[in-house]
Amino acid sequence: MKRRYIVEAIGIAALFVMVIISGQVVRGYLATRTYVPDIVNEYSTTDYLQHEVAIGIAIHMDGWDYFAIIIGLFIWIVGYHQVRVWLKRRSGKRR
Repeated sequence: MKRRYIVEAIGIAALFVMVIISGQVVRGYLATRTYVPDIVNEYSTTDYLQHEVAIGIAIHMDGWDYFAIIIGLFIWIVGYHQVRVWLKRRSGKRR
C-alpha cells in the first residue's frame, strides 16, 4: 500500500470526526441560545425539585463502545482507501 493513501485516508477520517463534533457543538450552542425558560409555571410545584432532580447525565462507556468506535473508524479508513485506489486505477486506464 502506498503511504500517501493511508495518510490521506486518516486525514479524511479525522476531518469527518471533526465535522461531526463541530456539528454537535453548534447544535448545543443554538439550543442554549434559543432556550427561553418559563419561570412562572416552572416552579409551581416543588415536589419535582425535592425528589427527582438529576444534575447531568453519567454516561459510562465500556470496552465494547470504544471497540465499536475504533472498528467504525477503521472501516471508514479502509473504505476511503479502496475508493481512492479504484479511482486511481480507473483514471490510469484512460490515459
